[in-house]
Amino acid sequence: MSLLSEILGLGGGAALATSAYNSLDDLAGSVRQDVAPIAEQTAEMATFRPFGVTSTLGGANVNAQGGVDVGLSPQQQALQDLLGTGAQSMFSQAMQAPGMREGDVYERIRAVQRPEEERQRLALEERLANQGRMGVRTSMFGGTPEQFATSQAQAEAQNQAALMALQQAQSEQAQ
Repeated sequence: MSLLSEILGLGGGAALATSAYNSLDDLAGSVRQDVAPIAEQTAEMATFRPFGVTSTLGGANVNAQGGVDVGLSPQQQALQDLLGTGAQSMFSQAMQAPGMREGDVYERIRAVQRPEEERQRLALEERLANQGRMGVRTSMFGGTPEQFATSQAQAEAQNQAALMALQQAQSEQAQ
C-alpha cells in the first residue's frame, strides 16, 4: 500500500500544483487587465509634447526633436529691421570716397554763404553806381579797390568752406 499511497500522494500534489499554477495564471491575467489602462495612460503621459514660451519680447518653442526655435515679437522684428537698415546706410556712407562727401559738405556750406555774398555784391554795385564809379577800372586790380576787397573776401570764404568740408568729411570717416 505504500506504493499506492505514494502514487496517490504524488497525483494529489500534481493536481494541487496544477491548480496553483492555474490560479496564478488567472491572477496574472487579472493583474494584466487591471494594469493595462494604467500602463497606456503612463505611456501617453510620458510622451514628449512640444511646447512654447512667449512674452511681449518674443518667444521660444521647443520642437518635437527637443530643439529650441527662438523668435522675436513683431515689434522687435521691426526694430531689428530698422537698425539693420540704419547700420547698412551708415557703413555704406563710411565706405564712400571722402572726396564725394567733401563735395556734398562744401556745397551745403556754400549754399548758406551765397545769398549773403550776392547781397554784398549788389550793395557794392549800388554804392559804386551812386558814386558814379560803376565802370571804373584800375590797372592794378581790374576794378575798384572795393570790388577787389569783396572778391578777396569771397575767395577766402570759399577756401574756408573747402577746409571745413575736408575736416568734416575726415571726422565722419573716423567715426
